[in-house]
Amino acid sequence: LGLTVVEAFVAVPSLNRGIRRSGQLSQSVRSKLAAPARHTAMSSAARSRATFAAVLFDVDGTLSDSFQLGFSTTNEVLRHHGHREATPEEYHHGTRYTTPERLARHSGLRPEDGEQFAAEGAKMGKMFDDTYIALVSTSTAPLYDGIHDLVLDVASTTKVGALSNAAVAYVRAVIKVHGLTSHFGTMHGADDVPLPKPSGEGLVLCCSDLDEAPSRCVYIGDSPSDGLAARAAGMPSIGVTWGSHDEETLRPVFDQLVGSVEELRAAVMGTNSSSASAAV
Repeated sequence: LGLTVVEAFVAVPSLNRGIRRSGQLSQSVRSKLAAPARHTAMSSAARSRATFAAVLFDVDGTLSDSFQLGFSTTNEVLRHHGHREATPEEYHHGTRYTTPERLARHSGLRPEDGEQFAAEGAKMGKMFDDTYIALVSTSTAPLYDGIHDLVLDVASTTKVGALSNAAVAYVRAVIKVHGLTSHFGTMHGADDVPLPKPSGEGLVLCCSDLDEAPSRCVYIGDSPSDGLAARAAGMPSIGVTWGSHDEETLRPVFDQLVGSVEELRAAVMGTNSSSASAAV
């Protein structure tokens, strides 16, 4: 399409339903956002030490294998509004966007369609969220093998949080149904942060909640928008390759890629992992 990586994921402000603007942030968050964003690539030595003050996770495609729930709900909403169903490939590609923008794009609209794009996305996004969140269970949104134990182990020594481009109620529902709520010090979604990913503002807000500087934390995700958000926040990042996007797509925007939960454990908790692949 002739777009750069960053241009391809610029948020559409009119679709951010109920999102607070930057002027409504606390002074502490504003001061952190005012600092220049830095790309904080991790050296191999830093990865081996893994002295992170906090570990922040994306949810879908990172913690939870919720593809079937998201895909089937997406097509239910599209059918209800008279649109053709999305293919699995289209769905995976769309996960880099917020829910309203993703659904508007699945319907054939584009940001240049203006108010129609915003209105259709908001309408379908509400139906999606209402349906999706109500269906969350351990069977519809299971954690990837090994993730539950990893979260428990990380949380035993380090602050833990979650940031998703889904609704915050969905984030809370997934974490609650797996009995992990008490281990998360902060949880946010696209509808309760100043701007959704790829903006770094949600990550800065998470860090403010945890009283940690972004540069001392790490963000783990499966989408290009996750890596770009971490970069914008001045935070190290780890991309996982078991979600919706392949290594070729993720490599330019993450500091490090891992292909298994064992490799992720090594990268986060400071043990050596010879098979983890460094990126950029």
